[in-house]
This record gives sequence, C-alpha cells and structure tokens, in this order.
Amino acid sequence: MGINTVLFLLRALLILAFQVLVLNNIQLLGYLNPYFYVWLVLYAPAQLKQSTLLFWGFLLGLMVDIFENSGGLHASATLTLAFVRPALMRTISTKGELEVEKLNLTDLGFSKFAIYTVMGLLVHHGLLFFLEVFRFSEIPTILLRSIFSATFSFLLILFFQMLFGKRSAS
Repeated sequence: MGINTVLFLLRALLILAFQVLVLNNIQLLGYLNPYFYVWLVLYAPAQLKQSTLLFWGFLLGLMVDIFENSGGLHASATLTLAFVRPALMRTISTKGELEVEKLNLTDLGFSKFAIYTVMGLLVHHGLLFFLEVFRFSEIPTILLRSIFSATFSFLLILFFQMLFGKRSAS
C-alpha cells in the first residue's frame, strides 16, 4: 500500500468523522443539510479508474448510511455521483480531455472548480433528497433543499480548498 493510499484513507476517515459528528447535526428549518463527504468522490484523482471510484463511492455512502441509519440513500446518491463524475469532468474540459492531473481549486481555476463542484453537489443532493421523500409532489421542496444544502456544502469545500491548497487533492 503506497503512501498516497494511506494518506487518502486517513483523509477519508477524518472527513467521515467530521461529517458524522458535526455536519449531520446541522439542520436549519429542514432546508440545510451540508454533506461535505462528497468531496472525496468529486476530488479523487482524475486518473482513478471508474470501477475503483464506483467502489469507493458506494463504500463511502454506505458508511454515512450506517451512522445516519438512512437505509442506503447516501450509498445510492454517492454511487450515482461517482458514475456521472466522468461526464462532469468533461463539462469543464476544453478539448474533450481534462488538462489537469489534480482536481483542485488551484489547478482548475475558480470558474471550472465552481461549475464542477456545484453540478456534482446538485446531482448528489437532488437525488438524495428525492429518494428521501420519494414523491413528485415534493419537487419544489426537494429543489430548495438541494440548492441550500449544495450552496453550504460548496462553501465548505471552497474553504477547505483555500485552506489546504494544492495539498488537499491526492
């Protein structure tokens, strides 16, 4: 096991602990539920094989489900995010291929970073909140929750990227 793998696993454990112990206890009027742990899927190394990312995405979501007792909702949403990540990466590339090796604020620049992150968060949060209520009549509420939660999650991710810079992406 390489040093990068060990560092990634340690980072994942710290982020999961932060999510479970702190962020899962934040709810504002039922509309603000920050989910920072998706950063691990969004900002995994760009060259990571899709099958590996799907495995880690599922496992990560399952771990959050275990602590939240949410019956697989996070595993489904995180697995979906891992599945659509290559398409999200293509939306920020100019030549059909991603020009950077690391997906972080410094290498992507703010506009690409923001587009990629917000789209990924909206995919994850939208699916998560839809699966939670599973009613089309609740779409306005789902949209509001997704927008508010994605905004707060984006600000957390942005703060994290600014705080740790190039060191934060594997």
